[in-house]
Amino acid sequence: MRTLTSATFGAALALIAGATGASAAPAPAATAQPMACNGALSAGARPALADFQAAIATKDAAKIATADAAAQAKAKAPADICTLGQLELQAAGQANDFTAASAAVTRALGSGAANGTLFAPVVANIGANQYNSKNYAGAYASFMQASQLNPNDPEPLVFAAGAKAKMNDSAAAIALYQRAFALRAKGATLKQEWLAQAVADAYRAKSPAVVPLTVDWVSAYPTPSNWHDTLQIYAGAAGLDATALIDVYRLERATKGLTAEGDYANFANLLLGKGYANEAKAVLAEGVAANLVKPTSPVVVEARQRAPGEIAGLAASAAAARTAASGQVALNVGERLYGTGDYAKAAELFRIAATKPGADSATANLKLGEALAMSGDTAGAKAAFQAVTGPKADLAKFWLIWLGQRG
Repeated sequence: MRTLTSATFGAALALIAGATGASAAPAPAATAQPMACNGALSAGARPALADFQAAIATKDAAKIATADAAAQAKAKAPADICTLGQLELQAAGQANDFTAASAAVTRALGSGAANGTLFAPVVANIGANQYNSKNYAGAYASFMQASQLNPNDPEPLVFAAGAKAKMNDSAAAIALYQRAFALRAKGATLKQEWLAQAVADAYRAKSPAVVPLTVDWVSAYPTPSNWHDTLQIYAGAAGLDATALIDVYRLERATKGLTAEGDYANFANLLLGKGYANEAKAVLAEGVAANLVKPTSPVVVEARQRAPGEIAGLAASAAAARTAASGQVALNVGERLYGTGDYAKAAELFRIAATKPGADSATANLKLGEALAMSGDTAGAKAAFQAVTGPKADLAKFWLIWLGQRG
């Protein structure tokens, strides 16, 4: 959450200050700046409001207070009251007085003549000041008011969610994030930090919303580091076993999300634990090439030593798997072929596995999608991932996102 000083009133106050307080009738939209207050000023209030505006320009606190009191006595019509609030808001911004600013906004909006959209950023800035002062309940109320004034802006909802998170109301916070992010369908731009914060809050709360929120995040900002964080958060939230973690790491590798020595080492150790030494060797070679893994590392040495033994007899195993009664045999051999980079043959065995008893069809389709994706068959991979059901469907969805980004 941002920290506010008087300068943060700047853009919003400049817009309100530049918007003529009131006019007999709005000018054509193509040529006119939006009005902060609509309607005509009364003849009795106009001089007092002009005097108040002149006093604000002097920056003399005593003159401003006297002129404000005089204008309050004269302001009767809705446009008068709105313009009075507008001018009080300028004076409050000049004095960096958030309490006075809040009262001024309340006066202007209560008049019924205010252009609420113009006041929304100021209300949000007041909320941010309350947030920085740890008045989270007040901040939440201000942010929600700003959202009501400009319902197509996701920022107030995101900030309201942050306030709710500070109030330990994670369910309300996540619901607000989701409302904010839904505005993307109306053309709203979502900032990366909003998405990341939503994911972090959902993860801390152990909310089931963490997966759809990570989908939003990596769909909007598919950087390697975001893919890394997204998949690690997903894996942690889902409590995956070693077999499922290999599939996560495979996608992390495809998205260039292996960004540290630990990523390469953890992935390689999982592969070695399953007997997939060739894939471990290839993964570690990438880590060495990226200067993230030492070529003399024990795990590198182990993978190099074990890889040739895995290759021996692989062709015979593949032939036997095609006729084996259990689909699990084809699934296991397909995994080893995948690890050697022979994605076409791996895909063939995964297809066979999906048609036989003994192998989980969701797992077989997930593996088939991975092999087809790596072979360049995007259409086939999408069809396979879309056939994945049950708990593995979330991971299949992440693969589909990446395929869409890859084109």
